[in-house]
Amino acid sequence: MQSRRFMADKVVVAHLTEELLMRSRHILSRGIFAAALWTVCIPSLSAAEAAERRPFVGVMTISSLNDVQDDLHYVFESAGIPEKARTIQAMANLMTAGFGSAGIDSTKPLGWAIVDRQADYAPFGFVPIEDEEQFLKLVRVYVPYVKVTHAGQKEPPPNDEFVVHFQDGYAFIYYGKKAAVRFASPKDFIPEDAKLFDFSVSVQVDQIDDEHFVETFEAIYADLQARIPDLPKLSDDELPEQIVAQAGNLFVGFRISQEDRGTVLEMRLAPKAEKSFEQFQPVEISNIEFSTNAYWGALLNLLDDVPELRELAGNMAPVEQKILFQLQPTAKQIRLRVKIGKAYPRIVAHAYSSTFSDMMPFGMPPKTLILLGYLIGGPPSIEPAFDEATGLSLKQSSRKLLLVCQAKDTVKTDDNTLAATLQQSVRDQLKSRDITTSKISKSKTPDLQTTSAKDLATLGKSEEAGFVISLLIKKFTLVEDGSSDLYRCRATVDVSVIRVGNGESIFEREVNIHFPLRGPVSNKKLPLKRFRELSIKDLSQQIGYIFYERYAGDYDAPTELE
Repeated sequence: MQSRRFMADKVVVAHLTEELLMRSRHILSRGIFAAALWTVCIPSLSAAEAAERRPFVGVMTISSLNDVQDDLHYVFESAGIPEKARTIQAMANLMTAGFGSAGIDSTKPLGWAIVDRQADYAPFGFVPIEDEEQFLKLVRVYVPYVKVTHAGQKEPPPNDEFVVHFQDGYAFIYYGKKAAVRFASPKDFIPEDAKLFDFSVSVQVDQIDDEHFVETFEAIYADLQARIPDLPKLSDDELPEQIVAQAGNLFVGFRISQEDRGTVLEMRLAPKAEKSFEQFQPVEISNIEFSTNAYWGALLNLLDDVPELRELAGNMAPVEQKILFQLQPTAKQIRLRVKIGKAYPRIVAHAYSSTFSDMMPFGMPPKTLILLGYLIGGPPSIEPAFDEATGLSLKQSSRKLLLVCQAKDTVKTDDNTLAATLQQSVRDQLKSRDITTSKISKSKTPDLQTTSAKDLATLGKSEEAGFVISLLIKKFTLVEDGSSDLYRCRATVDVSVIRVGNGESIFEREVNIHFPLRGPVSNKKLPLKRFRELSIKDLSQQIGYIFYERYAGDYDAPTELE
């Protein structure tokens, strides 16, 4: 391992930064993320007072539509569903009409912002424009009565209108109700680093709850000391308060390599004053590698509660894949870079579209979300993988469906009920979506480890079924590796569908889950029996997604694990 010069206190800052990402739901719920698109002009305040108050503190940016489309192609190719990539391409071509993507300059950064949940301001989006007329044609398909303004015109008063404002090569999109804004040039709100990353977030640290920041400090540092024996004890009990007082901006960026499709997650903490971080004393330690088992959940939690993400993430990085943390502190900033294997980029594309669902509580009209969602992420519903791959639909089939399930001999459990329990849970999931299945007696269940598709078709024929769904459990564990007091389910199931008529397997898919996705839970939260029930339910839901259409928000994480 190469030795580098680090600063002990700065290692702490970096991991506190990571903790802030892990607590993103908590942060959002307290109204910390907000927009930096315009300087807010609250009617009762002067422009100077409004600027000093700075209720807008952050902005989320996508480098370009071209990058989004390129990433989507890679995602769907990697997931074995290239048809999705072609669907996205067809949609882009439909919108292009020779003027870029519906009049959008697809090479420049675009993005959106989330407004403080406690404030009466609308969320904003911003899009680089190549052709105003073409862009407005698309907008009016979804919002016929849009109000259009241009630079130099008097700002419209707050009202119930959907507004598109053109200025400095950008279209600023917002819902006029309760909005009081003063427009600015894009260079004033798009972070300079944004163009270097596929997806980035910039947030002002002074808006973060100081008490919450400090409360997490000791726990994070204790974890670091357990992993890094060379890390010294803190000499200054006031360090957390000093960090909060001196930190100015937190920047987080995802970047995907076009060469090897590896991903870099970069977090930067910049001080308010140029040399504020010089006071922290350096110490010699080595580069640190952690397995994805320990930090997978922390990285994914920024995009929490996204069912599409859960499905893809469950099939991504190998369990023992390593992620490398590199800390590069300077007087001007503290930078934490996380290098991750090439399977990880699948999550990024879903961040682009799914984050729009977070805007709903702010009063933005649904048509606005539809417009932005279609521009960036495609249709909101997710076609079943089985339907997409075969052109068939079990939901619409009048043929009887036979479901068989078995655990491999290598899968060790305390009892022999795993296969039967999973089978019933999958049946319940499918039944809730009007897909009815039949099962056979235990004595007739074939050995799925050795039975051919043709033999399963013969079994299906004897049961007067049109299709046989085979579930072979290859892995199922409940306890976190290397621990006796942490629960985390890891399961792998081979799903096959056999058409009885010709005896062929027409669909095959491996389903993997890491549950909970964000990381292990303590055995003090719930008994093992209950955790097993929740794990099987989660696994059955992921299997069910193969056969029925779903939408963002379909998945509800168990509250007892929070």
